[in-house]
Amino acid sequence: MTESFFQQTLSGNPCTLAMSIAKAAIDVTESGVALSTTCGIYNVNEKDVVQFIIERAEYDGFNSAISGSA
Repeated sequence: MTESFFQQTLSGNPCTLAMSIAKAAIDVTESGVALSTTCGIYNVNEKDVVQFIIERAEYDGFNSAISGSA
């Protein structure tokens, strides 16, 4: 199984597409830019950005749960 774009951003050497998707996800979630707009800016697929946002939320939730129980 190949790494997801989110997993690639956690690695030491993410591809440029993974970084573009990460930037688009940040624009959507933190800056409130419309998904279609930011995908056009970064030339990425909306589905990939949504998947990235989901995986990041799961990762953040898992880390919060671990930190809270320590």
